[in-house]
Amino acid sequence: MVIDDALVRELLEATENDAALILLEGRAQVVGRADLDSDAFRGAAVLLSRAELVERLGTRHLPRRT
Repeated sequence: MVIDDALVRELLEATENDAALILLEGRAQVVGRADLDSDAFRGAAVLLSRAELVERLGTRHLPRRT
């Protein structure tokens, strides 16, 4: 499993302010915190929240690669 820039960008651009990057059954994905209470995401490990990522990066946007 690789956390690539597409997943990081998806987390930063998520419409839910409480979105999180999770790991479930060997797959990383971005979901809203409310979704984590559903049966579909039971057992998921939260790797990073959107707020934590913004704090670490100091910005809400990743620079585009050229």
